[in-house]
Amino acid sequence: IFFRSAMALQLPSELWDIIADSVQSDSLAHVCRRLWDLLGSSRYVKLNCDSHCVTQRVRPLARNVRALQVKVKGPWDPTGAIDALQHAPFLHTLTLSNMAADVTVGSARAMAAIRTAPSLHTLTLNLGRNALGTDGAGALAALKDAGGLRTLSLDLWGCAVGDSGAAALAQLKDAPALRTLTLELWGNAVGN
Repeated sequence: IFFRSAMALQLPSELWDIIADSVQSDSLAHVCRRLWDLLGSSRYVKLNCDSHCVTQRVRPLARNVRALQVKVKGPWDPTGAIDALQHAPFLHTLTLSNMAADVTVGSARAMAAIRTAPSLHTLTLNLGRNALGTDGAGALAALKDAGGLRTLSLDLWGCAVGDSGAAALAQLKDAPALRTLTLELWGNAVGN
């Protein structure tokens, strides 16, 4: 078997890194201890967390994570987790879900800070049924300054963003690299 031979250990580290990314799992990291140490773990992660443990679960992943999905239960201050993720060198895809959880304008500002993540190209925020209002929508509109963001999806149904919040969010279309923008704004008294 290839993986049990010394030949596998002679492949360059860069090749193993590419292999691990191409299969989008950490299964190759379980082949041998050297490979585990080389590639690290937790490149493609899905977390379901209570709000009190999100930062402690996310922070150790930031060094090596490529794609992260986080579903948070309950009111949550995302500042600590976003602080870690905005410096994650390889993070290219992020999905954050915190629906019906009293997300505040301050939380929206903290989430928008992810725009500085160096490799981020795909972002999904599922924040429906939160009272973000116009100010929260304006805070999220700062994502237009994300230089490498190519795909952005914001699910803000039932967040009371109103007409001026929707207008602020419409400015997201001006993000420099953006190719796909999805805004879910039903139930927001837009255009009434």
